[in-house]
Amino acid sequence: MRSSEHCTASCMLNNGEHLLMARTDRFGGGTTLVVWDVLGNEPVRRLRHDASVGLADHVTFLSVSADDQFAVAGAQSSHDASAHYVVFDLATSTPVPPRSLALDAVVDVTVIVDHHDAVTGTRSGQLVVWSLRSGKPLRRLSAGHGAAVTDLVLSKDRRMLVSTSADCTVKMWNLNSDQLIRTLHGHTDEVCTLNINTLTPTVPIWVQL
Repeated sequence: MRSSEHCTASCMLNNGEHLLMARTDRFGGGTTLVVWDVLGNEPVRRLRHDASVGLADHVTFLSVSADDQFAVAGAQSSHDASAHYVVFDLATSTPVPPRSLALDAVVDVTVIVDHHDAVTGTRSGQLVVWSLRSGKPLRRLSAGHGAAVTDLVLSKDRRMLVSTSADCTVKMWNLNSDQLIRTLHGHTDEVCTLNINTLTPTVPIWVQL
């Protein structure tokens, strides 16, 4: 790989053929996404946001929607510690202004769900649903956490979201109805992260790391 393609975040597209990489230019010069052909070992497309993400901060979060249409690049602001996201439309053949959003959250506590929406867990314990198409918040899931959301995990069928928090609880959400299924208690300290191993119709099995 060429040294000029040095990037700070990457993820595979769901087509299994292309790697998506992101970089923020020095001194706030802009943010670039590179679509890399894995078999051909070469870049096939570049998308650029002329402004930096946050305050010229490095992109550390990168994710794509299930249909590979939208890519979300995120950076933690060194100015106010907020999470800044820029959304690129990978389906368009002509450049369009990327959508942007800033939330009081840790940048990695975000998942892309169906209907071209994303969910971000905030430091105040809220789960904010926002649109990839507009870059604007749509709604909050009811009965949020009592402290910062530390991790979000989406089930393989994309119908259930599980959140962990510094309030020592784990919450399970039905994404079809936005309803809280149940709150799991038992931890005596902050729950930092979650991994769903098996999913039954009602209960996931997880491992705290």
